[in-house]
Amino acid sequence: MKNTLDKKIYQLFDKYFFQIFVFVMILISIWIRYIFINFTTDDYTYFLKPWVNYIATHGGLRSLATIPANYNVPYLYILTLIAKAPQYSLYLIKIVSIIFDYILAFAGALIIGKLLENKSSKRFAQIFVFLGILFIPTVILNGSAWAQCDGIYSSFCLFSIYFLLDDHPSISFIFFGIAFAFKLQAIFILPVLIILYFSNRKYSILNFLWIPIVNVILYIPALISGRSFSKIISIYFTQESQYKKLTLNMANIYSFFHSGENNMIRTAGIIFTLFIFAMIFCFIIYKKKKLSNLNIVTLSLLSVLISTYFLPGMHGRYVYLAVVLSVIYAIMKKSKFYVAIILMFNSFMNYIRYLWAYNLIDIKIISAMQFIILICVLVDFFKDLNKGEELIC
Repeated sequence: MKNTLDKKIYQLFDKYFFQIFVFVMILISIWIRYIFINFTTDDYTYFLKPWVNYIATHGGLRSLATIPANYNVPYLYILTLIAKAPQYSLYLIKIVSIIFDYILAFAGALIIGKLLENKSSKRFAQIFVFLGILFIPTVILNGSAWAQCDGIYSSFCLFSIYFLLDDHPSISFIFFGIAFAFKLQAIFILPVLIILYFSNRKYSILNFLWIPIVNVILYIPALISGRSFSKIISIYFTQESQYKKLTLNMANIYSFFHSGENNMIRTAGIIFTLFIFAMIFCFIIYKKKKLSNLNIVTLSLLSVLISTYFLPGMHGRYVYLAVVLSVIYAIMKKSKFYVAIILMFNSFMNYIRYLWAYNLIDIKIISAMQFIILICVLVDFFKDLNKGEELIC
């Protein structure tokens, strides 16, 4: 026979089921990340750890004037804080990245909430996206195993997209500026900002000035420490020139025929990528279409897919933002759920190839699958522009 205590428990359970479910899933996501906390990679051993030790032994912030690091200074500020306890650098670096996993998931939930602003499914979709992003295998592995920071710049990119959807362009460009200050790869969504300027005409060309303004503001501590401005911005160029191979563990077009060094093919790849974006731009302008919020998210996903597939010198990690955006895309387009699944699978194959040297599937097959997904998203984007989007939610 049920007593009063049982009834109270049932009432609380029924009332707070979603909150309890989300809390339990968050705990599980933390536990999964904890499994990899002691895992180390060459990136940590030969780069991150020596940088932290250098900062610790060369005067903290003052060390930024001379540190031989090829990461942008905002991330070096984080390493400067971590350098106060260098013996725990592995854990602290991973904890920072893991915290941004949750910020990333929150930003994704904001975006889907905006897309489904007046829909009854909004709350469920936000929970699904939040948890979906947290449990993407490569999101888990990027910070907790690889000790990488792709979740940081991607979080700011998502906030930038959200404020675009919410008609706050200045805030959007500020967040994009922060993302770009952390990682050059934020540039993958720059075509979206340029296309929207001409198609939707909702913000001024002056909004683009926020990008250099934010960057210069973030450079101030490094400049005070003695690092020259030219040395700070040279990171963007040295990152591009440092990796001469056409692909670095990234399943893309170069996986089919050549992955070594070839300047002619490299230049052709850059020109071809710009050509694709120019064609998309011309199509949108020709159709005289104002992009809807869903169009903007789809174009953002498409922009990252095109950039990582056709640009040379791409790392396997660089498709990270596309995988995250694909979760939001899949919720809005149920019939395209396979896009998210295949992108997750492909990126996971890239990760385990690097982290554990497991080549379960030939990279050419993964590259072919990636191309098919790119074409599917491209065709879907054009269909939406021609017929108007059909939400299945």
